[in-house]
Amino acid sequence: MLIGGLSGNGSAHLAADEWDALAEVVRLIVERVQRVAPDEAEATKDQLAALLKVWADAGEERENMKYQNKNLEAALMVRPEEALTNDEIEYSQREVPWPTLQSMRDVDAESSLYQIPLKKVK
Repeated sequence: MLIGGLSGNGSAHLAADEWDALAEVVRLIVERVQRVAPDEAEATKDQLAALLKVWADAGEERENMKYQNKNLEAALMVRPEEALTNDEIEYSQREVPWPTLQSMRDVDAESSLYQIPLKKVK
């Protein structure tokens, strides 16, 4: 991940502690949106700010929150199919857990997003 302090599964509750680093990621995303779709930049900034607030608030309320957790009360993300079949999960971005795609195979084929393999250190 881009932010070392948030890279482990058990660190999902630390968003508030890493707020400045997360804000920098948002700034970079909004900068990119400004270049490719200027009319979408402000809405993107607002939506990302709202997501960060939900994440940080949930992390402060749930010290055991993980990115993935079988205990839904302590999960930041769940698989979309689980959210669709479990009535206890609101399929929304206003509260956690967030239904989230889990595989690069789920990325839109037209997006030109691809994985760069890591080089082995000798």
